[in-house]
Amino acid sequence: MDFNGKVVNMRPRGIVAAATVTTCLLLVLTACVASAPADDLTSDEVVGEWALEAGDHTATISMAEDGTFVARSWPSNLLCVPTRATTVDDLEWDDPLTVHGTWQQGENFPSLLILMADQATCSGPTWAFDVWEFGAGDYRAQVFLDGVSDPEAAGNDQSVWISRSSDSD
Repeated sequence: MDFNGKVVNMRPRGIVAAATVTTCLLLVLTACVASAPADDLTSDEVVGEWALEAGDHTATISMAEDGTFVARSWPSNLLCVPTRATTVDDLEWDDPLTVHGTWQQGENFPSLLILMADQATCSGPTWAFDVWEFGAGDYRAQVFLDGVSDPEAAGNDQSVWISRSSDSD
């Protein structure tokens, strides 16, 4: 029926066109969300620069082929000290750290990225992230801040994303 209560007979072409538009819209909308962990992530795709951006601040993690990493301009209360941030606004950027360590991928779980920080530069020795692919070569890891017990219910201010730089290719 149309808006005036009259019966409208849609031609098959109109139905197909409407279905096509609806399908395309759904694909565009679902492309904004990761569909699954990056299960095919290779060590070559891990190597390179990763960035954590929060407001006006940026920290980087350089992942080397030899399994080492260096995190620069790292917020001092993110993953390194027992009293950590509970919201993005709580991140301490005034005295950033340079953290050295080694990295590896989870055995049988290539989307799991494990960073082991040197105790001398960070008292929180092991960081583990699930890496998600948001499109070809667009890899991101979400870090949930303290106090998050249910990641599904976490607000935008309770996590930060670490993204692989496209310049790393």
